[in-house]
Amino acid sequence: MMYPHFFGKSMKIDITADFSKALKTLEPGHVRRATSRAINRTLASARKQSAPVLHARVKTALTVGKVRQAMRLLKSKAGYLRGSIVIDGKPIPLIQFAARAVAEGISFNSGAGRKVIKGAFIGKMPGSNKKQVWKRTGRAKVIPTKGRYAGKKFKREPINRLFGPSLPAEFLSNDVQKVIAQEIRKVWPAQFKREYEYFLSKYR
Repeated sequence: MMYPHFFGKSMKIDITADFSKALKTLEPGHVRRATSRAINRTLASARKQSAPVLHARVKTALTVGKVRQAMRLLKSKAGYLRGSIVIDGKPIPLIQFAARAVAEGISFNSGAGRKVIKGAFIGKMPGSNKKQVWKRTGRAKVIPTKGRYAGKKFKREPINRLFGPSLPAEFLSNDVQKVIAQEIRKVWPAQFKREYEYFLSKYR
């Protein structure tokens, strides 16, 4: 049997299956390989089914595919029969929220209508062609060490990259947890049976 447990920003799957019947017909190594494959397929299915629910809760312009990509799978191995769905805690770059330049700054899709960040702008990442949303934040003293202005004090406005909301908080919501747990309980028995029969036909 598989039980979902939630720790921080990840969902762990513990295995407490009864392999006594399988061990009567297959070698322990093959049973563990079958189990590991079944865990990974079950996790992939749980991620696929829960991504739209998480997407709906976040209410952003991100596609379901982008949300699903943020839900990483830490796969099981034959020597370690546990898999995880882990969602990154990093905020998502604001550029991904349908950001575009307007007269006042940058307009983006907040999920509850478009909002404007005054003074923000779109520019490329240093050393890259990828565009991001930036905003100048106050002023900082800069003292060049080289060139004609070396040793002279200047005031420069630092710029920061802007981000949208992060997904982990909503990942731990009851709605998302419920879908994941239901999918695991539904898919796991069939997946293990399928993998067990595959190894049985191949190695018996």
